[in-house]
Amino acid sequence: MPIHDWSRAGASTFHTFRHRWISALVDALNAGRLPDDHFAAIEPARTSDRIAVHHRDGRIVAVIEIVTPADKASSAALNALVESIGRTILGRVHLLLVDLFPPGEHDPSGVLHAVWLALGEEIDEPPADRPLMAASIDSGPIPASYAEPIAVGEILPEMPVFLEPSVYIPAPLEASYQSAWDALPEVLKARIGGAR
Repeated sequence: MPIHDWSRAGASTFHTFRHRWISALVDALNAGRLPDDHFAAIEPARTSDRIAVHHRDGRIVAVIEIVTPADKASSAALNALVESIGRTILGRVHLLLVDLFPPGEHDPSGVLHAVWLALGEEIDEPPADRPLMAASIDSGPIPASYAEPIAVGEILPEMPVFLEPSVYIPAPLEASYQSAWDALPEVLKARIGGAR
């Protein structure tokens, strides 16, 4: 299903959708995508939830962050997100970042660019015609990102969720997005114009 223009939806509509999407993604990861000694769980983070992938020994090995409008609503909110992601990467926890909102006033080059800038690195800005982003970050020993610029109307790519350096499983972003969309009430779908 093509990505919808979530900038046309109110924050509560995306919030409702995002919770369904996170749940669908956790269910998909726990239904055989992850090795038997790993599991995914929804955990609180800042003003919303994120997905944490745990090893059975208790370590969090990966985090999946789906950016919200609140994460970009102010420079303080963006800084909190960037600092949280930076701590995750520097703590040797892998990351999958999904941002379905175009760069704005507080992230003019996008969230991924802001994260790498905070870590003292420079990366290319997303192309103007593909301003949304899905990015997998292998946290080490030298962090590296694998970014896929995307646009409204495109299909979400399957992205790596690294479990250890250079070892990953594919995250079913598209299938879980579709599942969350299917469960969204029609009245909310209508607010963003239905399927694009």
